Amino acid sequence: MLQMQVGCLTSTGIAIVLFVCPPPISQSTTSQPSSELTAEEILRRTREVYSKCKTYRDTGYLEGNSRESPLRLERTREFTTAFVRPGQFRYQEWDKKRANEVRQIIWRNGQQVKTWWGGNKGRKIIDRASLDKAIDPPISVGGEHTVVMLLMPGEVHGPGISGLRNLMRLEDKTVDGHNCYVVAGRGKSTSATIWVDSRQFLVRRVEDVNSYITHERRGRRTFNPVIDEPIPESSLAFRPPENDTK
Repeated sequence: MLQMQVGCLTSTGIAIVLFVCPPPISQSTTSQPSSELTAEEILRRTREVYSKCKTYRDTGYLEGNSRESPLRLERTREFTTAFVRPGQFRYQEWDKKRANEVRQIIWRNGQQVKTWWGGNKGRKIIDRASLDKAIDPPISVGGEHTVVMLLMPGEVHGPGISGLRNLMRLEDKTVDGHNCYVVAGRGKSTSATIWVDSRQFLVRRVEDVNSYITHERRGRRTFNPVIDEPIPESSLAFRPPENDTK
């Protein structure tokens, strides 16, 4: 390291020589700026945030297309999620096409797991062996299992974000006023695009396309997520619709 000598005289005529060293290079100058993060690094940080957070809650909505209008996405459902580590979880979904009728509830408290189904599945409560059994076999990246797989890795299986391949970082976008990294990838029969909050590394949107022989099914799930804030017990209670019993 280079040193610079600075000399001066005291009132008694004694010379003093000071050795001044340049300031050390800041450690942050050698780290990779967030603007240069690769798609793989963005999703890795996202998985870390979800797997380590103490609490998680969100509200959001689901949009989808139809065979009659394949290019138009229509809001069909709304949902909310509440989670307290290690084992309290509740997910509820409403059907916008049926006057906000509750479509399903997925609930867990420790080893106890229950689901409530409405709509065309009938109105019934079912005890489940595990959270994995409580969720319909997922066929797309953007299903209700997406956040569960991030919060509790290994407990729910399916084509989640971690299973995407051929990852590519696209141009940053904004979702509900939040700047987001945008990552695209492909699954076995799905292509997906993920919007990740550039400040918190929380998923704010997932859009996927599932290809079938006769048509393509498009879905978009938008999240308003919050982590590490207190969650009231009332938000974690099972609470099926009134007059529904086992």
